[in-house]
Amino acid sequence: MLCMAIMNNRHRYFLLICFLLVLFILQGCASNNPPYKLDSGEQVILANGNGSVSCSWKDLLAQVDSLLDDVLPYTKDRSSGIDSMVMLHNKLEDRGIRTALVAVNVEANEPFLACITVETTDRGLVFLTLVPQSLGEGQSFNRSEYIQAVYLEKGEKIGFVEAKFALSGDYSWYLDYLDRFYAAGDFYNYLEEYNKTIEKNALRLDSIDSTNEEIRGYLDDLQYYTEQRRIAFNRRVERYNSYIEVFDAQVEDYNFELSQAERLTNGTSEIIYAIKEDYSYAFVPIVLLPQVIPNVIPNVIPHLPTAAYVDTLISSDDSYNQIPKPDRQSVEKFERITDDNFVVNDFKLWW
Repeated sequence: MLCMAIMNNRHRYFLLICFLLVLFILQGCASNNPPYKLDSGEQVILANGNGSVSCSWKDLLAQVDSLLDDVLPYTKDRSSGIDSMVMLHNKLEDRGIRTALVAVNVEANEPFLACITVETTDRGLVFLTLVPQSLGEGQSFNRSEYIQAVYLEKGEKIGFVEAKFALSGDYSWYLDYLDRFYAAGDFYNYLEEYNKTIEKNALRLDSIDSTNEEIRGYLDDLQYYTEQRRIAFNRRVERYNSYIEVFDAQVEDYNFELSQAERLTNGTSEIIYAIKEDYSYAFVPIVLLPQVIPNVIPNVIPHLPTAAYVDTLISSDDSYNQIPKPDRQSVEKFERITDDNFVVNDFKLWW
């Protein structure tokens, strides 16, 4: 009876078996996808292309750069970034680069931050993300500045460095980078204060020089000429020239310190990228070097020839008490923006 029932309904049983088989296959495929949702509410589906090829760090950045125009429009400044990272993941997989989606600090099946990772041939596992397009446009970013290397270490604060400046994927390198970054920032603040000191000293010397020029204008008129006035004026000029020598020495010292800052940064403008728990962002240049102050205050050549007003000018105060260079230890420190970075409690890779 049973056999006859099966034979009579074999087509139905065959269809049922096919349905169960397809369902099993779909469940198996779905298990390779993370249980997260896009901002639209749709389930995340990771492409499983020919992603078996490893590439170098340089080649990876070139590939990501070529995809910027496609992916950047999907970035959002108040989002985990999962939409854009899934798209970037899938496009890299389609190009044959084995890529994983990374979910950082997942709570209730929602990652706080999403990025991607690739096993490179020269640096091993590296993590990347993209700066949201709206933020980059507000900062007038060039293409390379959108691509950020991500540094993840459980129990430590997340790190971001513009990818082209990232020399390693190790978290220890990132910590050393931070030390150098803030040292350069502190040096920059010191140079700013030193620059202000130079400007104040220059203003005082300009005032003395203007008075000397006015006296010289009277001395050029022979009716004001007396030997006594000539001697007094020449003494003023000699003092002024000695002030100039002191000022020149300070300018030379400042310019030397400035050259140290240029050497420290190798003429680059490194950018560090900090993400805060409130989803706000900060972009800070490692050091914006002040302009070199040229030695433009000329020495005054003593002249001969100078009236009651002239005597007042000649006897006016022309002392120059130079403001000393600032103390580096007392100068306000560069803001430690990365102190606000969130701590990485956990992260998971989805290949």
